[in-house]
Amino acid sequence: MLNKLRTLFYSREAGLVKRNHNWPSQQEQQIGQHSWGALNIYLIFHPHPQMDTVMTLQWHDCGERFAGDMPAPAKWHNPDLNNEYIAVENIALHRNGMQVGLLSPDEAQWVKACDKLEFMMMAKEELLRGNLYAKPPYDASWKGLMNMMEHGDLPLPLHEVIFAVQNYVPKGDMEWMEED
Repeated sequence: MLNKLRTLFYSREAGLVKRNHNWPSQQEQQIGQHSWGALNIYLIFHPHPQMDTVMTLQWHDCGERFAGDMPAPAKWHNPDLNNEYIAVENIALHRNGMQVGLLSPDEAQWVKACDKLEFMMMAKEELLRGNLYAKPPYDASWKGLMNMMEHGDLPLPLHEVIFAVQNYVPKGDMEWMEED
């Protein structure tokens, strides 16, 4: 019971950690919001969701409660630093009862794609609010997803979704209640 309580409290605190501190944004996003968004993408579009993948999406960034949110450009420009950072995150996850990443290659691609797509959606929302600082993160997400698609790594059900996000315009309250 104590281990489960530790996991509960650690995951709750991790969900409150701020993301994307290295670029000016109008909305603040916490790990919990990001994980919820990535998990929703998976549950809505995956034909047969797997519990191990659900847990991985829910907890994939919880190591940032201990290690912090390292900016993506730092990871891209220094693979050795990124590998060390991932190792520290994984230690934090393991010590707090969160087993993530024990997935088939196909499910690992779903996690990577849902993570990138959720980030792209957040950046798109920033762009719609007029925040031009969101353009580089949005473009990097788009490029990453297109690269996955070109190499056959983007799950087929998400192909149409990335283009829909690119063209997304918010609806008014009443439009959400209209029948299709």
